[in-house]
Amino acid sequence: MAPQLSSPLFRLPAEMRLDIFGKLDFPPFDKEQCSGLILRYKKTINAEHGFHVRVLLPEMPPIVRPSRFNMINELTIVFYPNLPECVKEPMRMFFKVRSLEKIFVLHLDKLTIHMRADSIPEEPMLVYPPLLSSLYYDMHYAHYPGHQIRFFSYEPKFTVKKVSLSWDVTKNGLSSDEWARLEALGHNRLAIVDLSPEAEQPFHDTVGDVHAVVNGELYGYTEIREQLSAKGYKFRSKCDSEIAVFLYKEHGLSFLSHLRGEFSICLYDSRAQLFVAACDRYAIKPLYYTIHEGNLLIASEAKAFISFGWQAEWDVQSIKDVGWLCDRRTLFKDVQSINPGHYLTLTSFSTISQHKYWDLDFKDKCEVDTRTENEMIQGVRDRLFEAIRYRLRADVPIGVFLSGGIDSSAIAGMVTHLMKTEGAQLGTNPPSEAINCFSVKFIGEEHDEEPIARRTAEWLGVKMHHVEMTEETFAANIEEAVWHNEIAVKDLGTVGKFMLSKVTHDAGIKVVLTGEGSDEHFGGYRELLKDFVREPDPSWPATKLSEDDRVQAIEDLKYAESSHPDEPGTAAAVRRQVNNTSYLGFTQYFGLNNELLLPWTYAEFGASDKRLTAVNALDGRTRDLMNLKWHPLHTSLYIWTKCALAKGLLTVLGDRCEMAHSVEGRQPFLDHRLTEYAMRLPPSMKIRWDPETRTFSEKWILKEAVKPYITEELYARKKHPFSAPVKYKEGGAVYNLFDSLITKENIESLGFLEWGTCEALVKHAVKEGNRAAFGQMILVGQLVILGKKFGVKKAEPDAVNRHQNGSKY
Repeated sequence: MAPQLSSPLFRLPAEMRLDIFGKLDFPPFDKEQCSGLILRYKKTINAEHGFHVRVLLPEMPPIVRPSRFNMINELTIVFYPNLPECVKEPMRMFFKVRSLEKIFVLHLDKLTIHMRADSIPEEPMLVYPPLLSSLYYDMHYAHYPGHQIRFFSYEPKFTVKKVSLSWDVTKNGLSSDEWARLEALGHNRLAIVDLSPEAEQPFHDTVGDVHAVVNGELYGYTEIREQLSAKGYKFRSKCDSEIAVFLYKEHGLSFLSHLRGEFSICLYDSRAQLFVAACDRYAIKPLYYTIHEGNLLIASEAKAFISFGWQAEWDVQSIKDVGWLCDRRTLFKDVQSINPGHYLTLTSFSTISQHKYWDLDFKDKCEVDTRTENEMIQGVRDRLFEAIRYRLRADVPIGVFLSGGIDSSAIAGMVTHLMKTEGAQLGTNPPSEAINCFSVKFIGEEHDEEPIARRTAEWLGVKMHHVEMTEETFAANIEEAVWHNEIAVKDLGTVGKFMLSKVTHDAGIKVVLTGEGSDEHFGGYRELLKDFVREPDPSWPATKLSEDDRVQAIEDLKYAESSHPDEPGTAAAVRRQVNNTSYLGFTQYFGLNNELLLPWTYAEFGASDKRLTAVNALDGRTRDLMNLKWHPLHTSLYIWTKCALAKGLLTVLGDRCEMAHSVEGRQPFLDHRLTEYAMRLPPSMKIRWDPETRTFSEKWILKEAVKPYITEELYARKKHPFSAPVKYKEGGAVYNLFDSLITKENIESLGFLEWGTCEALVKHAVKEGNRAAFGQMILVGQLVILGKKFGVKKAEPDAVNRHQNGSKY
């Protein structure tokens, strides 16, 4: 039977949810397509009487077009424990599953019914007939040896092409044994806007050609819906995500430029045989992909690949050179990320490529800005208010993460102002209810911000919740936090954020506004001062920083305390490629010390400066802009934003920690309308020199913009990074945990670290209080955790190199 123009595959009954779809291609004389599928009854896959249907597709690499036709040849139905209770009324149970012929004509040569040992009925013949008649009334019975029923069809009906997708695999999502042999995984939704069944994903256009799953939030969707509806497009829901399908229909691949928010999207155009996967402009909602056994797998977390038979292997060069932080690579071999502001395309199931649809772009450093200070201050204030207003829309309660810093405090203050002056509502929170704010209290940390956050909360009149992070709490939750993060970093702050998200979830809040992204656009890091004074700022002639003071500041900053390690001898040559920017030192901070690596890693991958990894990730046009057009401050902000923010901070302090507890983070400071305005501001508006106190003020224009909504204490306070304690006692919970992680057996099982140099890390870090050793201890310990959790194969040098070098490794 030839497929119809509008395939009913994409019109499942309301009570059925299409979780899985793989790419299928009909014979050449039929141009239309439909998808294979796995059906799950409602959301009861783990329920007492739950069951689901799996369609198993024959393996076929997407990069090779088949020379003959293949058909779906297996259908497996899996029954879970306690089934006998259902078997008593099989007809009532099975008729809830609509006939597959209502979806598409399915021809099988084998149907397998699998039952757990504790759920096989005594008389299976009483179960099978009603099941089969409700699945497909016109299938030809052959025989059933044991618990297998076999069917034959007379001719192949379509060929198979597969792309596998997954989203937000949280602790409440599907477990690995439930994924066994799935060909594609759709969308495990955290419902925020439109909680009705009509908002269940995937979304489809009205003729069945375009299909999409969307993660995150798209703002301004009401206005976009109205515009598209006026052009004749028909929406089935009131969900923000549905606009992606019809924006694509209207604008093609340019639809991404019309989206505003935090999102990742997978979209398939069956007519064009075009598959698209995209991240938002800052990769707040990340996507990762790999090719496994000829199948393209795409997920928001690499752990989703495990259930498809993927074996994790270390990308040693990426770990050694911090490629996971600076480019598309990850910690795992052949697993790549979609870059911020990029989309991936799979064309005709053969060619995979990434394309840029948006990028940071700063004003020419020589162009004089004619705006007044007050105009620019008001410009920042207006756009931040707008970004916050958009992020207060939800069909669930909304809260705010509140630290002792100016960023989150400004958001809480501005939300309070909107509630008082405009009657703004935080999602479904009653208008009379105080804002729910959440904070972390680091017990024993010198710069614990919780007391400042509490004073801010009292000043604003908001309701304060906090989680106390003791040494025991850290030790008990490190491994789970690292499992969700999928990267290894040198600080335990991620564990605090992980537990903060849990407290938020337990309080019944599903959405929070957070302060990430402010430092990256308004110059909030102390180490940026070197690049601010590296050149004059001709775009703002009214600057109070004289040339003599600027030159003196350069000299003074040479000896200033910095979190970045000392520069190697190769640094100058690397920095020359990006107008001598010095902020590249952050790459050294995030990486392993060279002496911890086994010799074979240098024989195999050479010796390199980690700064070069960040520079090599830049395209030629961007390097030209850095050298010829942008001020060095903006060059530093660009590199940091593309690397450390997108691949580091937004992961370990953002999406992974939040979504692990089914909490969605919204970042007003990363609204692209605000950040595009910030990019056009003179450097002297971001960092301000005070000739009277002879000090620099970071984020000056932001402080002025939010001054009416924060306390005087915060306005005058110097920035301190969000950080966890680094001092622990010998024999304490953290000491004992890392002492058990960093063992000879565990280090050697990684395959690329030198036990002789790792052996003393815990001693130097805890017993001697060495801050640098502490960071390396945390980093190595987290690599061990990931290795165990993911079952990562031990790294080994290439066999040819091993032979040529005569290495014992």
